Amino acid sequence: MTRKLDFEEKWDRLVRIILDSWHLKLLDVEIMSSLDFSPMSWKVWKPKFVEKSRIMEVSRKNNDGKIIDEGLIEYNKKKKLWRFKKFSFDEILEKTQKPYI
Repeated sequence: MTRKLDFEEKWDRLVRIILDSWHLKLLDVEIMSSLDFSPMSWKVWKPKFVEKSRIMEVSRKNNDGKIIDEGLIEYNKKKKLWRFKKFSFDEILEKTQKPYI
């Protein structure tokens, strides 16, 4: 029997991994390995993480809990790289909000 995957727990780990090494661009395979996915399961779950990364802002905080930077997690499909990209609050709103129809 397989254990049920907790998406939010994995998302939080993905964000932590990227923010802990925010100055680096992390390879897709490094994220896959760090989150304990097999290549087959990563193929299924990665699009869900990419989708969430487009709408969720994240914050880097110092040891006191004070926000240092705000931005988005970005995935570059061509280079297969994940990274944290800083944005201003207005830029985050512009990138994450879609007009209502």
